[in-house]
Amino acid sequence: MIDVHVIVRTTTNPEWVEQAIASIPTGLCNVHVIDGADGIDTTTINRLKGFNSGTAEYVSFVDDDDYVLPDAFEKCYEFLENNLDYAAVGTLENKLFDDGTIKSRSIDEVLRYKKGDEHYEYFKWARLHHIIVFRREHVMPLLEVEKINTARRMVEGLKFYMMEAGLKCELLPFVGYVWRIHKNNTMNNTWDN
Repeated sequence: MIDVHVIVRTTTNPEWVEQAIASIPTGLCNVHVIDGADGIDTTTINRLKGFNSGTAEYVSFVDDDDYVLPDAFEKCYEFLENNLDYAAVGTLENKLFDDGTIKSRSIDEVLRYKKGDEHYEYFKWARLHHIIVFRREHVMPLLEVEKINTARRMVEGLKFYMMEAGLKCELLPFVGYVWRIHKNNTMNNTWDN
């Protein structure tokens, strides 16, 4: 099983929240809804609550204004079950803009560094707003370090600390997540559109 948390902010369109929660497969995932106010500090606190919810072997999250595509969690779960030496796995994302335009990027388009560069594995992960499924045993100790970081950098920081610790992570070459780009999204300026 995967414990998946969704932080529900007060300003998010209720239809988007419903779509985010409904996109999580309940046969495989335990869904934990965390009531959250808006703001960077409260998101960090609520993200920590979310990661501490449940006891499943794997943990993940879905933002309340985004959604997961069919079979994405299943493929991540299957990968981790068959690759016991990996600490986490993720997928690519589509960006959905207010006008209905969808933009996808390949792994190569996301990367800022070439294979073999010391930063390749980190940027392979950090440049995405996507599904990531962690093994609980590996991510939970890293959360203590992350308590001092802002929410905007929390997940990227976790990825960085995993790489620094020598933990293996994989990015599956398919789109499994839809990142909704809208005027209220504080993450819009973090990545290239």
